[in-house]
Amino acid sequence: LIPLLLHWRSVQGKVSEQQFFLEALSHDFSLEYPILVQFCRRHSVTEVLPRLFHCVAGGALPRFLALGLPRRLAECLTVCNFCQKLLHFNAENASGHYELDLSAPIEYAVAESIFLLDRWEAMLAQKEDRDDLSMHGDWSN
Repeated sequence: LIPLLLHWRSVQGKVSEQQFFLEALSHDFSLEYPILVQFCRRHSVTEVLPRLFHCVAGGALPRFLALGLPRRLAECLTVCNFCQKLLHFNAENASGHYELDLSAPIEYAVAESIFLLDRWEAMLAQKEDRDDLSMHGDWSN
C-alpha cells in the first residue's frame, strides 16, 4: 500500500501518468476510504472518484462518505454522472435489462455483481433441490 502511495506522489504533476495509474488501479484493486481520500488530495476529485469509486471497500457507508469528497456542485454532478450505473444498481432487485459498457470499470463492477447474484441464486436453487428453469440448462436466471 505504501509503495502505491509513494508512486502516486512521484507522478504528481504528470497528468497522463496519473490517469494511467488510476486506470490500472480501477481494474484490480479494492481500496479503503482513507486511501481514496489520499488520492483525492493529490489529484482532482473529478478525475479520481469516477475511476475508483467502485473500488471502495466496506459497503454503503464508505461509498456514501466518498460521495461527500467533491466540494463544489459541478464536481458532485460530474462524479454522480460517471457513477450513476453503480449508484442506481439495486442488488436486492437486480432483475431487469442492463446496458453496460464493460470497458468502463464502474460498469464492469455492476456486471460482476449481477453475475455473482446469478451464481448465488443458482447455488441456492440446486441446494434446495428446485427444478432448473433456465433457458440453457445452466441454472442461470
